[in-house]
Amino acid sequence: MKIIAGYMGLITLVFNLLSCQGSNSSFKPGILSKAGYYIQNDKVYYYGGFGNATVTALENAVAAQFETLEKRFPEQPFAHLYATDGNHVYFEGKLINGADGKTFQVFGYGWAKDSQHVFAFHSILSDDPVHFVNVNGGLFKDRKHVYDGYRIVSDDPAHLTYLGSTNLRSYHADGRGVFTGSIRIDPADAETFKPLMHNYSMDAKAVFLIDEGMPLMLEGADPATFKVLSRYYAKDEKNVFWRNYKLPDADPSTFQITSEEHHEGRDQWRRYLQYAVIGSDSTK
Repeated sequence: MKIIAGYMGLITLVFNLLSCQGSNSSFKPGILSKAGYYIQNDKVYYYGGFGNATVTALENAVAAQFETLEKRFPEQPFAHLYATDGNHVYFEGKLINGADGKTFQVFGYGWAKDSQHVFAFHSILSDDPVHFVNVNGGLFKDRKHVYDGYRIVSDDPAHLTYLGSTNLRSYHADGRGVFTGSIRIDPADAETFKPLMHNYSMDAKAVFLIDEGMPLMLEGADPATFKVLSRYYAKDEKNVFWRNYKLPDADPSTFQITSEEHHEGRDQWRRYLQYAVIGSDSTK
């Protein structure tokens, strides 16, 4: 009998964990319930899920009119994170201030618009939803600005030009010059600009590198003969570079990377660690 009672208790516990239970004052989904919106006794709640096991009461939501938006926007995989009662709009259980539930549209994770605004997560991003569009290279623009995510990266959408992408980094130009995300490379010439691998790029006169979020110009690099060798090494006709540093007296015609992982290389005369000489080439 004790064993049976133990099994029954375990079954009851599992049932309680998997089910939604409680009243208006103590409502809580089971800890294994999926994240999402719940209606209990004419009140609306949002449950953060097992990894974020909090329940938030949506105090101003009208339960009788409340709906999630996956049926309205079935092509959007994140539409179930949005909900409305016709007046208020919520994303992941938090109110989107200023959003109109009647004209609200979802077009991505954290991205939506209504008749008056474009929203990034819970904040207004643009007041020009009619002209807010996606452009090549993962940016958005309206009549006033260019956006990389929720950041304004240019105030010149009329002259926005896509220059290409490498290694998940996209490059664009506007009337001021060249930029990638929020990083500007304004000395570069957009007409002759060319993206290269591993955050290198060049125009007809110079070679550039994005290093730790900073734009750098490789002093003395010749764009006509410049070649990216790996993530860390590059060369032109006269020089070898470790990122933006020249290897002293290196011979580009015989230079080899001996260990990309340890930043080691050699030419016919010397061995290098990063951009420093560490000895003569012992194989000669």
